[in-house]
Amino acid sequence: MAIPVVLYAKFASQAIPIVGALVVWGRPMPAPYRRVIWLCGLLLAADALDLVIAVLEGNNLFTSYVTLPVEVALSLWLLAAFQPNQQLRLTYGIVVPLMLGATAVALAATTPAVSFDLWVSPLLCLLILAAVAHTLVHRSLLSRTRLAGEDWFWICLGLAVHWGGLVAVPAFHRAYIDTHVEWVRLAYLVKAWTNIGAFIMIGWGVVCQRVAAR
Repeated sequence: MAIPVVLYAKFASQAIPIVGALVVWGRPMPAPYRRVIWLCGLLLAADALDLVIAVLEGNNLFTSYVTLPVEVALSLWLLAAFQPNQQLRLTYGIVVPLMLGATAVALAATTPAVSFDLWVSPLLCLLILAAVAHTLVHRSLLSRTRLAGEDWFWICLGLAVHWGGLVAVPAFHRAYIDTHVEWVRLAYLVKAWTNIGAFIMIGWGVVCQRVAAR
């Protein structure tokens, strides 16, 4: 079956924040935007690796055992830069190695082919989605400026859409794959479109303050 064009567009959209940061800010750039580049670069690399492994091996599910925890770690690292005080920044920083260690132990102590999709991956996605929601709500409550002009607002909003899809769609997949395959296929296509929107929002978050200053 041919790969839908929207999936190629979704893959390419992950480069939007990288291009925006490099073109608008150049070097040096603020630390949060460098972290956005690291995250989006990893997402691009992970998707490319998945495609190569799928072609060579026919099954690329095991790559997520490594790439997903690292994606969550980089997302937490990015969110740490948006925390309003040192205590929260330190807390987010401490969560990263704890999460990676717990994931490694869980995978070593169980059968990853079963446990990863069943509960390890959902818990990781819920963890980062909760962290994004906390950052977005907390910063919004503290803000005394227009939210649409804040970089953290757009970046967190994009991350919420991205990680929200990774929570909802796999659960929908497990519930309906045996009875409504076309529903599941449509859900993944919708997720691809929403991901494009998510990375457009992240890209705008990276450049909005420089554009406003100009």
